[in-house]
Amino acid sequence: MGQYVIRRLITSIPLLLGVTLILFCLMQLMPGGPLAAYTQNPRVRPEDLEKIKVIMGLDKPVYVQYFFWLGSLLTGNLGNSLFTGRPVAEMILERLPNTFILMGSALVVSLSIGVTLGVISALKQYSAFDFLVTTFAFIGYSLPVFWFGVMLLLVFAATLHWFPAGGMYSVGNQSLLDLLWHMVLPVAMLSIVHIAGWSRYMRSSMLEVIRQEFVRTARAKGLAERVVIVRHAFRNALIPIVTIVALALPGLFGGAIMTETIFAWPGIGRLFFDSLGKADFPVLMAILTISATLVIVCNLLADIAYSALDPRIQYS
Repeated sequence: MGQYVIRRLITSIPLLLGVTLILFCLMQLMPGGPLAAYTQNPRVRPEDLEKIKVIMGLDKPVYVQYFFWLGSLLTGNLGNSLFTGRPVAEMILERLPNTFILMGSALVVSLSIGVTLGVISALKQYSAFDFLVTTFAFIGYSLPVFWFGVMLLLVFAATLHWFPAGGMYSVGNQSLLDLLWHMVLPVAMLSIVHIAGWSRYMRSSMLEVIRQEFVRTARAKGLAERVVIVRHAFRNALIPIVTIVALALPGLFGGAIMTETIFAWPGIGRLFFDSLGKADFPVLMAILTISATLVIVCNLLADIAYSALDPRIQYS
């Protein structure tokens, strides 16, 4: 297993390099290119732009610029923001915990509710509960997420005043309860689609497993139904869900961009949105590189989880 992980990590290096190269080239093709932050400023003169090009190394060919950026990345230097002048790594590390709090909470909520609903729906197939969960799943999966977030704000924040309209803490109050109070609406927005989708996947997987021979054999041996479901069926039904959840983690990171923007949550997603509007090239490249790395790592974690859930799966 250890050799497999090392081999996967080694093969991931050229993949990540290829992704960063494509991202770097796409950034160059943006209107205004890496200097868009300056070209949008009418007070910056053409001769000043030429000086900035030389200072930032933008007068060199694109491949030279990429290798210069890559060399800085390998040393941990992500550059400085074109607007604040602060190191990009410092800005990201400052906001990363906030995004992880939001992502982690949404993941726990989505898994807990989605998997539970899926298992119960499978065990009570064609019951009223099953039809109710199926209806909820179709509605939840079809909802435009940004519209759902705005409706949450309109109903529960602006009309009923049950929850705050945005932010992470109230002014002068940074307690855990205040944080949880601010998290309810953004976590609901980030979780709704995943709960709907994962409940359907879990239902299908559980239905397939409980019809297998080993489950019937376990029942024939006189094992309690709870033991058959939890110890035999549930564990095997989780195997296909692992892939879906692992691949959804980068989606949670990407979904945080919209969620953090709507609810003014001070995380990476809000930073990316603000930087996109300002064409802050170094910040955008850093966040996109983190997202690409997260996709590769999550795929590897999914493979490792396979072997943990099913001993028959061996990697060599």
